[in-house]
Amino acid sequence: MIDVLLVDDEDMIRQGILHSVDWNNFNMRVIGEAEDGEEALEIFSKHKPQVILTDIKMPFMDGLELLEKVKAENDNTYIIIISGYDEFQYAQKAVKLGAFDFILKPIELDYLEQILTKINADFAVKMEKEKDVQVLKEKVENIRSILQEGFFKDLIFKKFDRDAVEEKIKELEIIEFGYNTALLVQLDESEITNETFLNKEQFEREKEIFIIEMNQREYTFLILGTHEADVKSKRSTICNRIRDEVNASITIGLGNIYPSILQLSQSYEEALEALEYKFILGNGQDIDYNSIKDRVTAYSNVINNKDYDLIYSLDFTDKPRLQKDINQLMSELKNTGRDSYLYSQLIISNIYMSAIKALKEIGGNVEEVFHHPLEEFKQLASNPTIERVEDKLLVMLFKIADYINERKFGKYAYIIEKAKLYIHQHHQNPDLSIEAVARYVNISNSYFSILFKQETGQTFVDYLTSFRIEKAKYLLKVSGYLSYEISDQVGFNNSTYFSTIFKKYNGCSPTEYRKRILEEENGS
Repeated sequence: MIDVLLVDDEDMIRQGILHSVDWNNFNMRVIGEAEDGEEALEIFSKHKPQVILTDIKMPFMDGLELLEKVKAENDNTYIIIISGYDEFQYAQKAVKLGAFDFILKPIELDYLEQILTKINADFAVKMEKEKDVQVLKEKVENIRSILQEGFFKDLIFKKFDRDAVEEKIKELEIIEFGYNTALLVQLDESEITNETFLNKEQFEREKEIFIIEMNQREYTFLILGTHEADVKSKRSTICNRIRDEVNASITIGLGNIYPSILQLSQSYEEALEALEYKFILGNGQDIDYNSIKDRVTAYSNVINNKDYDLIYSLDFTDKPRLQKDINQLMSELKNTGRDSYLYSQLIISNIYMSAIKALKEIGGNVEEVFHHPLEEFKQLASNPTIERVEDKLLVMLFKIADYINERKFGKYAYIIEKAKLYIHQHHQNPDLSIEAVARYVNISNSYFSILFKQETGQTFVDYLTSFRIEKAKYLLKVSGYLSYEISDQVGFNNSTYFSTIFKKYNGCSPTEYRKRILEEENGS
């Protein structure tokens, strides 16, 4: 709806215009009236009407001055000047100043309605253009956001050197703040599997925060700021907001705050280590690395070096070797008299966390191994004798070993094969997306993208495009379909784009390819 303001020092003229025009026919409504330019300007500043009908000669502020001030504030405002025959030179000046049109007194209703019709049509065109521009801006922003998320993901996994980081920061228009930190948010409940538990959009409106969806149960928040105190305050606020908005039990691991963006990976690793301690400290907590690093040091001091070295050399992919090493560790506990309850708890905790760490290093999820990991760990640790602890511990470690071996050497090959089959069956759909395939195989978009490239050596887009081109080549060989028909059948909704891509892959156009095949078959 287009808002209209009527301005004239004569009430009779304003009322005549107001009641003579069927404003709905022009998608318009009158939102106010004013007796002079000053009152009109006040109403305009408050309500921002798109159309103003104003007399030229008025007390305090005339129509020309009103026109200049309105245009200075919003040049897109449509202003129709009402003037008498003796004021014609003012009307001409008004048009030069940017008035949309002018109308002479006495006002001819038909002519006024013609002007309103033009405004309505012009306004619709402008709105459509603004909508297109906004859509384009959103697309550009979405692409930049995706690229920025990819950059930060690579950064925390140490895939950049200093020069590459500086280049990417400029390329992706990332403001390089002085301080930064990482925190990890992990879902505690194992029942929630089909949808993400946290709405990223609620937090991404703030420019100093970047969020990476690691999987459906875990998010990494990267918080940047000018000063250390700013980052610390913002981190506390974010933790509180997350807990307010997530309707589930979550644990948050917090890394230290560092003065360089290159140290984000260190903060991330600290947050990850802090998060691992939920298996000792319990669910639903904020675990700061600073609060557990002293505990880590204390554990190292309590556990003798031989035991400590053995724990951190355990191979969780070799079950026979794993059993042998656990047997040796437990035997030494009994033989040396170091079988106190406290010491056995420390040993179990360290072994268990080492296993979880090994599991996470291959992108695993502990909830896929144990339905209630914290409860199962508590049951293990509560066993009264070392013999019973050893038996239960080996059962748990073997489960983890099976999972690691399956994930590392087999399970995910099956998932990719399942994804490829889905692509083959739906390649004709021009809207086929990585989101649809990831949803089909029931893993997150980001992880599917990494896994697909890892297993096939190609990105999802490259694989899909290559498959479509191979299908097109087959149809060019065996069918009489025209190029644009084949384009539709293999999932390209633009035949020109199809020809361009085909030539990129094969060095010739579809028509040239078919001609070459026919010549080869005819022996010419």
